[in-house]
Amino acid sequence: VDAGAAAALFNEDDDAAAPPPAPAAAAAAAVFDMFAEGDDVPIPSKTLLAGANGGLDRGEGGGLQDNWDDAEGYYTFRVNEVLNGRYRVVAALGRGVFSSVLRAYDTANSNRVVAVKVIRAHDIMYASGQKELQILKELTESDPDDRKHCIRIVDHFEYREHLCIVMEAMHLNLRKLVRKYGKGEGISLKAVRSYARQLFVALRHVDKGGLVHADLKPDNMVVNDGLNVLKICDFGSAYRLHELPELDGTPYVVSRYYRAPEIVLGYGPKCAAMDIWAAAVSLAEMFTGKLLFTGRDNNALLRSIMELCGKVPKRLLSRSNFRDQHFDESNSFLSLETDRVTGADVVRTYPNFGGGRDLLSELAASLKPAVAERLKPQLVLFKDLLEKCLNLDPTRRFTAEQALQHPFIKQSK
Repeated sequence: VDAGAAAALFNEDDDAAAPPPAPAAAAAAAVFDMFAEGDDVPIPSKTLLAGANGGLDRGEGGGLQDNWDDAEGYYTFRVNEVLNGRYRVVAALGRGVFSSVLRAYDTANSNRVVAVKVIRAHDIMYASGQKELQILKELTESDPDDRKHCIRIVDHFEYREHLCIVMEAMHLNLRKLVRKYGKGEGISLKAVRSYARQLFVALRHVDKGGLVHADLKPDNMVVNDGLNVLKICDFGSAYRLHELPELDGTPYVVSRYYRAPEIVLGYGPKCAAMDIWAAAVSLAEMFTGKLLFTGRDNNALLRSIMELCGKVPKRLLSRSNFRDQHFDESNSFLSLETDRVTGADVVRTYPNFGGGRDLLSELAASLKPAVAERLKPQLVLFKDLLEKCLNLDPTRRFTAEQALQHPFIKQSK
């Protein structure tokens, strides 16, 4: 698919011009943007790698080969270094808590571009990397035709005491795509519909594998250089279904703005529904260019959620592990706020807090009035899908299969 033609999806107005195709060189460079936090990730230079004497010696009389890690256990690569006799490193892509990611050419496969995830040299990180490796292998092996929209593993090996996971390279993540093509106002409903269908196909595949991604957000959704294929990535936080009871003791799973209410309040069951919630929040953000829910902490996040989704039912609060952090004995909401005069934190009680926001109005507000009116029937369907995926009760929330059968998604065929 031509990148320019695919980019036309991002214009809501049929008369608007599509973004011009990127020059060949720029497009080739952009394919490595898969995990980068910023647009430009500096490559470690010989000066950075050097010891106090300015050379490549980083040990007491030892050479570079004696110590390949920095003080935090991240692998320090060299440009043109060949990992495992096959992958020639050309740049760093980014760094997370558990690993760093390198851009490399696969010299055994026509210099195909790949992303190499190098797990930190730490026992806990290594164990987490082994778990992610097994999950990626299962998801890839159960999708031989590459139709389930999960990132694919290419290879894995150990190199200088680091576990390395080689994956296909993609173009850029959804957060950067919305920033680039949406210009702060979101992307078109056509594009959101296309990505939504692929996202729910991926979540159905993950669910059938007995897994929960547990960190779904636009940063962990990536597209190809044609902008027409979406895949979910970064399974480092994923859980198997039998492991989900472990989450009952913590309200801090999933990145905050995409965190489902059952995690914040600690009610059950913990299941694939938390991924559906995060998917819906992400889809709304793709369309409007704005976060659907915000908050400096879980209490503020819960307030934001209830403003849109209504008050949490008593039947859910009655079995919430963290209820007392947010509600009093009569189920009034305890809102932690900042006093405008003193600047001090104060707790205010709201007996019937909930509601006040209108989702359809928020969706329409991201469009010009004439366009919003023309697309109103589709916006109503999109709103309905989102609301069914944002049910406060995880047992009543849409599944991925149900989402795929929704009229909003079916229009994409």
